Amino acid sequence: MKPKAILKVGLDVVMTALFLLLMAYHVTGNRLHEWLGMFLFIIFILHNVLNLNWYKRLFKGRYAAMRIFNTLVNALLMIAMLGTMVSGIMISRAVFGFLDMSVDLFLWRKLHMAFNSWLFLFMAVHLGFHWGMVMKGFTRMIMKGFSRITVTKSSKSTFFLRITATAFFGYGVYAFMFRRFWVDLFMLADYPFFNFGESAAYFFIDYLAIIAMFVCLAYYLSKLARN
Repeated sequence: MKPKAILKVGLDVVMTALFLLLMAYHVTGNRLHEWLGMFLFIIFILHNVLNLNWYKRLFKGRYAAMRIFNTLVNALLMIAMLGTMVSGIMISRAVFGFLDMSVDLFLWRKLHMAFNSWLFLFMAVHLGFHWGMVMKGFTRMIMKGFSRITVTKSSKSTFFLRITATAFFGYGVYAFMFRRFWVDLFMLADYPFFNFGESAAYFFIDYLAIIAMFVCLAYYLSKLARN
């Protein structure tokens, strides 16, 4: 596996972990939350630099339905990232606190929560569209590390993986409903709610399951569209 491909897979893993941490504001606290957000934005820029070929091919070739949808999700992901960053700067008290801007904090906090939630959602869908490539990259890395081990694909292992994916998807649906994820997506609450007494492990399991749910949806819908 080429170093550039390894770097891409590594960045995907780091970004996913950062997304989870950024959703857990009540776990990290404000200062760490802001610095993690800055770190994520830097990695996001690096991710786009490493994928400049995608931008070069934007106006080339035929646009089938799947390519149109993938391009739309990428565009919305970019908008959500920029919206999250701008709104984060507006309400910053640590990283950009020196700017001392007079803004409507109530409005910008709601916008920040909405942009951040949409960013989380589009990130998971984007990951789902490329899940086959991500798994292929991990497989190659594992095969390189254990070159003497022969890995075979059986119907039993495929069935087990599908059962596991179904379980994650089902729990993801439950977590999505339990967490009332749509409230932040559509700015339906006046104030963000954080359960500071909640176990961090329980929170991360729920949001990891929500990622898994959207990854599964995007992955199997993309396979269906290609077929």
